[in-house]
Amino acid sequence: MNRPSRIKQLYHEIRESLGSEISSKEALQLAAHLVDVADGRDVMPLGSFRDQRATFEELPVDQAIASGEGWQVFYGERDIVRSLFGGDEPSYRRKPPYQSIEMELAA
Repeated sequence: MNRPSRIKQLYHEIRESLGSEISSKEALQLAAHLVDVADGRDVMPLGSFRDQRATFEELPVDQAIASGEGWQVFYGERDIVRSLFGGDEPSYRRKPPYQSIEMELAA
């Protein structure tokens, strides 16, 4: 069977199964693409897929610390906490290491 007849046959099968879910143009493009893939004409070269390295923020904590740059894990934490909980609120400000105690003497 030649390419145009295979495309035509696939087109009719796609239109029969999907009906009006896709347009005629999309069904024809899909049929042509399927025939090309089956014939090996539309194969991506092996070098086109590359595993992208995860960014530092995406690494699991144990891997980030093991990389020798573990300090970066906690580098932005203060800014994150400040943005989440509001840096201007009194409850966020640093408290002194001791609290003054005021007592009234009973007379």
